[in-house]
Amino acid sequence: MMPTKLLRSLLTISVFAIAFFATAESNAIRAQSCTAKTDDEIVVAIVNAIKSDSLLAPQISHIVVGSVNKFVKLQGWTDTARGASRLMDLVRDVGCPTAINVNRFEETPPPADSPLRPQPLGCAPGTKQCGDVCIPDGDTCSAKTKAAD
Repeated sequence: MMPTKLLRSLLTISVFAIAFFATAESNAIRAQSCTAKTDDEIVVAIVNAIKSDSLLAPQISHIVVGSVNKFVKLQGWTDTARGASRLMDLVRDVGCPTAINVNRFEETPPPADSPLRPQPLGCAPGTKQCGDVCIPDGDTCSAKTKAAD
């Protein structure tokens, strides 16, 4: 290899490595000095932070927060992708989770016939209503609304 080709190859590898590590760092959960130690305290801290946030507070009825072994689980939806981004930042900053599970969470409102939403006859078998969201029967409801169990 000629020195110019070697230099280009090294430069290309360096650029990819920097891009990879920059992306990994931006998606990493940041170390915080957390006051919440138990799962219940984590959920309360996150819910209180949602209630204090002007963008997220009106959406609290369709955001369900749970935590098991500091693994935070979000269910439901936010009204916009911007709200979802704000929620993720809030969860990372306030809850200091080990990980965030968003398998039953949408960045924008799901369609009316979504299993996340109660239907005219209620939630599907194996699920219960928590605010505006249908969650699995075994999950705890973080929203204390009329529909929450």
